[in-house]
Amino acid sequence: MRTSGVVCTLRHVALLEVRGSDAGRYLDAMCTRDLSGFDPGGLRYAALLDDRARLVADFWIWRVGMAWWLEVERRAAPSLLDRLNRFAVADDVEVAERTDLSLLHCEGPRAMDFANHFRKSGPTPEATGVVGGPLVVAWARRSRFGEEGFTFACTDEPLVGREGIKETGFPYATPAAQETLRLEAGRPRISIDFGAKDLLPETGLWGALSLDKGCFPGQEIVRRIVSRGEVKRRLVGFVEEEAAAVEGAPELQVTSAAESVALGKHIGLGWVSADSVAPGTAVRLPEPLFGGRVAALPFVPGPQAAAPDVPGERMESTAPR
Repeated sequence: MRTSGVVCTLRHVALLEVRGSDAGRYLDAMCTRDLSGFDPGGLRYAALLDDRARLVADFWIWRVGMAWWLEVERRAAPSLLDRLNRFAVADDVEVAERTDLSLLHCEGPRAMDFANHFRKSGPTPEATGVVGGPLVVAWARRSRFGEEGFTFACTDEPLVGREGIKETGFPYATPAAQETLRLEAGRPRISIDFGAKDLLPETGLWGALSLDKGCFPGQEIVRRIVSRGEVKRRLVGFVEEEAAAVEGAPELQVTSAAESVALGKHIGLGWVSADSVAPGTAVRLPEPLFGGRVAALPFVPGPQAAAPDVPGERMESTAPR
């Protein structure tokens, strides 16, 4: 993945399609990002909160032609689907899963070569596009592991085994390999690293948030948290440390962990008290195998490292308080 590229199927991801004449206006009112000026060909990271500012789901919005697609973790898709349909009372809006499509992803320094093989065209300035072929319906320029990447919406999931892909020389990344690459890129997953009980400011996913847009569910609570700095815990990264070196340190609740191939040590994500989030802070892990230290994310920087779905530092709002 670091030298040429890998390809993988994304069975843990679902695509929801928002249909109807009010689709854009309704999504803008419901989600945490400002969607004004979000034209066909765009790609934007966003989230949906409940009235108490708890996360329902985070997702990427694809503007494929005139369509509105939400790329979301499959385990969070039912809650997102239910909430969007439930509150579309007076709007011409319907939300449904695209069960006819599967997602195929390629990523690495040579990802463009792989993408051109599918799109049958050169690079374009857009973040998403329509292909319209018999197998590949649409694509999105989307980094998942810190390198340049492309995701394809396909009508045929066994596409990975076809000769056309084998000719590119890209190896297949298993789910275990994808998990290690995800953690090296410092990108959390809903239902694994955070969930419905968590507040967006606790996760540090500021790239999903436009505080100064028009109202959305949970906005006032989020704005108050940001202005007062009231979170008690934060989602952070950690790296392996000698257990003896962290005796008496604050405890970190691990949510994801893997052995990093690039770093040669264990890394992971987890929750720690808000006063212990500075990189280098020693932390104790529940398991006695090793300790850890808080680490800046991503663990392994790449060309696309500064992604909106990597937890970051506290955000400031310019909105009136």
